[in-house]
Amino acid sequence: MPKIALVCFDVDNTLFKEKPGLEAQIFNAMYAVAAKKLDIPRALLKDEYNKLYEEFESHSRVFKELGLPPELAKEIYDGVDIAHYLDKDPELVNLFAHVREKRIPYSIYTNSKVTSTLRKLGKLGLGEYVKLTEQEGGFAFVLTGEAFPKAIGSTGFDKVIENAGVSPEQILFVGDRKKVDILPAREKGMMTAHVWQPGPRVVSEDRMHYTLPDVYSVKAIVDSLELVVRTSAR
Repeated sequence: MPKIALVCFDVDNTLFKEKPGLEAQIFNAMYAVAAKKLDIPRALLKDEYNKLYEEFESHSRVFKELGLPPELAKEIYDGVDIAHYLDKDPELVNLFAHVREKRIPYSIYTNSKVTSTLRKLGKLGLGEYVKLTEQEGGFAFVLTGEAFPKAIGSTGFDKVIENAGVSPEQILFVGDRKKVDILPAREKGMMTAHVWQPGPRVVSEDRMHYTLPDVYSVKAIVDSLELVVRTSAR
């Protein structure tokens, strides 16, 4: 049976699903800035942008492919008031309460900035989990894309392992994007939960990798794993 010492969550499109209006607002903001910077009509840019996003699953990576600073995409994304579209999610709160009750440390690794991340978590009803220290059942650590952007390299996943202070195979990384979240985590040796995927739940033969219909299904995953106590944490 695989053992678990930490659950690490992505935030955007993992802890919540973007509503259609929000997704359109984000893409329109990206189109507008990229078209202006590249001095090309927005209509011409849109199709190319969408093709690149389908390939890379990351606005930062699309900007890089277009010859624009990837940090600019992050600034645009954080400029959209995503928290405004969010509501308290009792089922998500129950998931975090369950993980805390089982005394499994949990953390966040997201491309968003700290301030916008905390606001989103608060709107989702996770405010108490943010405010508490790890000793009281709060986040073990929070990593953001301000220092470690996901789409540009795997340094951030190395940092997750470093902060966790455990072997990577004892970390369950929960994310929604295969190329930006799941594959880099797998390459580092972590367990993975690919959430919000169509179809039934899928479990790899070695029980290290899971494909799930929603983030709430993580609850059953952690119940099936043996908890180990970290010998060190940073």
